[in-house]
Amino acid sequence: MGSRTKKNEVWEVPVWLLTSCVLLLIIAILGQTWWSIAQDKALTLATANKNSLLNLRILEEHANRILHDAARATVAVAEELQTKNDANLKDEASVRTILSNQRRDSQFISALALVDRRGMLWASSLRFPIEQVDLSKNDHISYLNQSVNAYQKTVRLGSPYLPKKSQQAILPLARNVFDSSGQSIGQVQAEINLSYFQEFYERVAKDAGAKISLYDKDAQVIVQAMSQHSSFKPEVDADVALNLKNSFAENGRYESTLIGADRLTSYAYLKMKDFPLVVVIGRDLDMILLEWHKRMQQSLLFAGLAILVSLLLAALLFKKVKHLKQSREKLSDSERRYRLLFQDAQDGILLIDRSYHFVDGNQNALEMLAVDSKADLYSLDIGEFSADWRYTQPTVAAKKAESIKKFVDLAFKGKVQKFEWIAHRRGKDWFSEVTLSRIKISSEPIIFCVMRDISQRKHAEKLLQGQNQLLQLIGSSESLESILIDTCHFVEKNNPHWHCGVQLLSLDQRLFTQTIGHHFPEILRRQLTDAPVCHGNGVWSEAVLEVVPVWTQEIPKSPAMEFIAQRKLLANYAAVGSWPIMGKTGLILGTFTLFTESSAALSNEDLSLISIATDVSSIAIEGKRAEEKAIRLAHYDEVTKLPNRFLFSQYLAKSLMYAQASKGTLAVFMLDLDRFKAINDSFDHEAGDQVLREISARLRASISESDTLARVGGDEFMLFLDRDKSPRELTDIADRLLHSASTPFMVQGQELQISASIGIAMYPDDGRDAQVLMKNSEIAMYRAKHNGKNNYQFYDPNMNVHTVERLAYEAQLRKALENREFVVYYQPKVSVVTGKVVGAEALVRWNRPDSGLVFPSEFIGLAEESGLIGRLGMQILDMVCRDVANFRSAGKEFGRIAINLSGAQFSDDGLLRELSNVINFWEIPSSAIEFEITESMVMQNHERAIAHMDDLKAAGFTLSIDDFGTGYSSLAYLKRFPVDNLKIDRSFIMDIPADPNDTAIVKAIVAMAKTLGLKVVAEGVENAVQLQTLVTAGCDEYQGFYYSKAIPQQEFFQLL
Repeated sequence: MGSRTKKNEVWEVPVWLLTSCVLLLIIAILGQTWWSIAQDKALTLATANKNSLLNLRILEEHANRILHDAARATVAVAEELQTKNDANLKDEASVRTILSNQRRDSQFISALALVDRRGMLWASSLRFPIEQVDLSKNDHISYLNQSVNAYQKTVRLGSPYLPKKSQQAILPLARNVFDSSGQSIGQVQAEINLSYFQEFYERVAKDAGAKISLYDKDAQVIVQAMSQHSSFKPEVDADVALNLKNSFAENGRYESTLIGADRLTSYAYLKMKDFPLVVVIGRDLDMILLEWHKRMQQSLLFAGLAILVSLLLAALLFKKVKHLKQSREKLSDSERRYRLLFQDAQDGILLIDRSYHFVDGNQNALEMLAVDSKADLYSLDIGEFSADWRYTQPTVAAKKAESIKKFVDLAFKGKVQKFEWIAHRRGKDWFSEVTLSRIKISSEPIIFCVMRDISQRKHAEKLLQGQNQLLQLIGSSESLESILIDTCHFVEKNNPHWHCGVQLLSLDQRLFTQTIGHHFPEILRRQLTDAPVCHGNGVWSEAVLEVVPVWTQEIPKSPAMEFIAQRKLLANYAAVGSWPIMGKTGLILGTFTLFTESSAALSNEDLSLISIATDVSSIAIEGKRAEEKAIRLAHYDEVTKLPNRFLFSQYLAKSLMYAQASKGTLAVFMLDLDRFKAINDSFDHEAGDQVLREISARLRASISESDTLARVGGDEFMLFLDRDKSPRELTDIADRLLHSASTPFMVQGQELQISASIGIAMYPDDGRDAQVLMKNSEIAMYRAKHNGKNNYQFYDPNMNVHTVERLAYEAQLRKALENREFVVYYQPKVSVVTGKVVGAEALVRWNRPDSGLVFPSEFIGLAEESGLIGRLGMQILDMVCRDVANFRSAGKEFGRIAINLSGAQFSDDGLLRELSNVINFWEIPSSAIEFEITESMVMQNHERAIAHMDDLKAAGFTLSIDDFGTGYSSLAYLKRFPVDNLKIDRSFIMDIPADPNDTAIVKAIVAMAKTLGLKVVAEGVENAVQLQTLVTAGCDEYQGFYYSKAIPQQEFFQLL
């Protein structure tokens, strides 16, 4: 052992020294390379700086030469002008000659110009005569105008600008000019063409690969040029300007960082001594260092090769050391194998040799094989590892030892084996998945056996299989009770010590209607039938009330079981628990309850099993309820609970079979409620449903128990009498039905009254099958409606003709609306006092292409029954608004046009929006329209009517009560209605003054209206005597044939 340590130490020392030497050598190579690269870079930058400074001197000399030449020219012009007299100075031609002569002596000046004291360009060497240009605001002219002392002969350099009618920018240089007396006559300005600078700078920039700029005293760019290969951005100029402003040195250099993260620019500048200008040259550092980069790459390449050679030499030396480490790695292999098998693996792992013995195993494997120690494991061969084990597939031989050895032999041949085994432990089946594969350890083949516990997976599969079987039952025709019993059996099969049951709740969740479960305690099954849901009435009640699972282990003493009779008989159970069965919407459908003989706490597997039971029960209960509801909805009316049309026809068909067999008779009644739609529109649908329920109860009470009553439509009922009835008996029954329907009833605190129309068809005279009898009774019912409603009619074959005519008439009416065949006639309203037209009533006519005008009495009723009255009303309003717009454009403003509103329109919540749309389209005021409303319309639901009228009044419309005196005429409500006018019905006007009662009624109506502040309009006035009576009574307006009948729009226009 000692010699081995000494030998290792001999090898470890040179390895350490070698590693250190190699590292030092690499560091030395890298250090030398870095130092040489840094020196080379510094030298390259220094050379570039010298070149930049040289270029700056050249640029300075170039600018000085041009500017001094321009300054000399201005001095010469100023001196020559000072010798001239006033006449010459005022002669532009003379001045231009002087300017032109001096201009020829300078190659850099594009023009010489004279600017007068006002700052106006007065003369120029370029053109004659000159167009005066105001230069007073130019900074150099402004400065010189403020320095007009004869001794101030300063030359001022201005900012570049583009002269008028010129394409080239100039750099102006000027000085003051004085006459012979020393008075300022303005400034002489030399205009230097910037192209001289630009061309020169571009040549220099191209040669130097740089960007060259000339800045003024305010750090503004005058001229700029750059090499095509340079990469500059506009924002760099702003950086240069900022540095120039902050610099006081005559020259200097700096680097700009605004060019971007990957590029840097070096700038050098020189401030000119004689002029306020700065020359700047900028070069891309990448271009400056281009050659240096190449040299750096070569240096790095050489350094890399040197390092590589050093490393190769070191690798050869390290190779020998590697052999020493291999022995240590073999020792660590066994340690890693141990950690893999006995520390890291979650599965049971075993090693099996060629003699079928276990040579190693981890702790999980010992527990799976039910052995206490590895010594016990080593004493067994693979055929004896558990007396409980058996292979699940019957195709393998029954003997366990032979089976497992066969799998091991196949695995030694290189074929991976995978199979499942089962053991029975602690009263449960324990499943494992076994995998056998061949590996080599120290060159010896060994079988690597992995045993994975799959009991939970198998249990889950078993539960899923049972759940699917239960769900299949739900989809079958099995009853709900059978499904719930099978659910309880499924749970009890997986937990034999459980006794389960399902408690069903009533729809209102107040009672338990039934308990299902064969093994549920009998004393509880009897008690829970119609048992109330309350505290103390069992854990099932607590689960419903608290909407949580309830569990107790002291059944007789538990407060939850306080009201359960004979609860002491349940003491043999260790615990009881109940879980609410929740529907999809959160509604509690019942509870799932189990009694257990074990005191052990519920495991996760137990809770999963209970969850399956509650889920399946929920689906089954909801499914059966939905099925029952669907059947109920398919056969019964939801509001009245009466049979619907389908079920009625089935009953009728069966009764007809009996009638045919007995050669008897049978009567079918079709009953339709009159004015029910008005109630449904005036009140809410709940009120309509209330009326239907009360009517159905009355009709049911009016017939015998053996008669069948059904609701077959919105307000339609049918019944048949399957016993022979004489016509007299049938009329008595019809009278009872009419009386029942017309008896007043209360709706939301108001007394209302409707009526019914009844049609009667007889078997066999009026039909021999159900559909024919139902159809003919309906035809008879429509004849009853046509005859004024509130009556009954027996079917007559001739009625079919009228029914066809009615349907055809309705189709023509619909087509007339589409083709706009309706026209409006106007009956004037006349003032009783002045005799002038103060308004009109719009009356609709149907102008049929084939038969001419049709009066409203022939089609309004059909329009109301067929639901077309709303469209017709809006079409009338549209025509009236169009005519009003035409009247107003022609200057014929005479008052309001009155339009009748139907009950259906008045009850429509969207009426005001539709009215406003039409009014706004024709751009007429709402005050031009008056709406007439009947008493019956506003009395059906006076609160809602008042709200509608308030909305119409707020929109600016005028409201009138039409046919006043023929309806309810309730003064208590009339005073609350926001109306403007009362219209006396023509029935009271036709017999005045001959009939004293009608005369008294008219006077009373007028007096009442005056008291309420309402106008009174009388309709149907046909002679002067009637008019005089109205004048005496104090009536305000009238209409009738005495003044004019209803006339077309053109005639009404002429009448106005």
